[in-house]
Amino acid sequence: MDKSSRFGTRLEGPVSSDAIEEALSVAWGLGRAEGSIPSVRASVLSLIVFVADARAVDQVFDALDSLSRQHPSRTIVLIPDLPDAPDDQCVWYSAECVGNAGQGQLVCSERVVIAARGHAVRYLAPLTDQLMLADLPAALWWVGDFSPQYDALSERLAEMVDRLFVDSGDFRVPNLSFARVNWIGRQGHLACAVSDLNWTRLIPLRELVAQFFSAPAYRRQVTRLDRIHLQYADNRLSEAQSLLLLGWLASRLDWRLEEAGRFSRPDGKIVSVRLERDAASDQLGLRRVALVAGDETSFLVARQDDDLHALTEVDVAGSPPLRRIVRFETPERGALLATELMFFGRDRIYEDALSVAVALIRSGRHNVPRR
Repeated sequence: MDKSSRFGTRLEGPVSSDAIEEALSVAWGLGRAEGSIPSVRASVLSLIVFVADARAVDQVFDALDSLSRQHPSRTIVLIPDLPDAPDDQCVWYSAECVGNAGQGQLVCSERVVIAARGHAVRYLAPLTDQLMLADLPAALWWVGDFSPQYDALSERLAEMVDRLFVDSGDFRVPNLSFARVNWIGRQGHLACAVSDLNWTRLIPLRELVAQFFSAPAYRRQVTRLDRIHLQYADNRLSEAQSLLLLGWLASRLDWRLEEAGRFSRPDGKIVSVRLERDAASDQLGLRRVALVAGDETSFLVARQDDDLHALTEVDVAGSPPLRRIVRFETPERGALLATELMFFGRDRIYEDALSVAVALIRSGRHNVPRR
């Protein structure tokens, strides 16, 4: 299988960290000798990418190509059980340069791709550890599900990094994967902070919902919410978003899960929840969020069909509804990664929302479609 066009140059001979470092040094030397524009070998972090689902390889590399423009790094891509791999363990390497030639300088980073299968998978963690850059932050992007067969490996990799990123929109087995992320984030011996690109996609929606209650006239209504209706498109990413947004509301408002579809407020009153899959929609994400407080007040955020705008509405009994159209865009995955890499602290709000999402799945809300 010829992967040179995307993975880089195949490492010949025995695989070791020394052999990989030597190959990278040679690649840098050749690049400087052949290039007429000065290049700077730069890295701001070590980024480990574990591709649990080999079908996502092309999407991962598209995101990494975009990311390298903002966060030059040593990127180590780990691919277990790569279909048609020529050997049990294969390594490719490359030096990537980006920048403005008109400014007279290119900024370069480096990428190592390690494919392993069978017994060779056990060597992925130690080899990665030896290749990480000292005295720089480190992050792990886990692509796909957390299969139990990789529990030991995911824990070992999590021990080596400061941040763990996932994208719950990729989870095909959400009950296991959400629970695993929640477990990793709450282990005292693991210093890494966890986050979810799907949670980052929700920032515009969360801000719109929060803005309803920033107005003094509606602030009291947030404690009186008693009905929630979330409508989401017919795909994994969208239902995962519905769980995270519901987890966010419940954790911020101190609701207690009673059973699937029912929470109790601090005053003991019941909050009923309706999660509705829109089978007719071929779009992504939450499409409609409706919050109701008693019989007098309701709040609505509805994504528009162009996926660039959203309708917000406040309807108070006895007054005309207040409506406006706002800009609403979702960044590409590379931009989402770049945003997350700006922060290396823990996101306690996400962690609390995730815990509620895990509880919801265990209570029966785990029927994520397999599209």
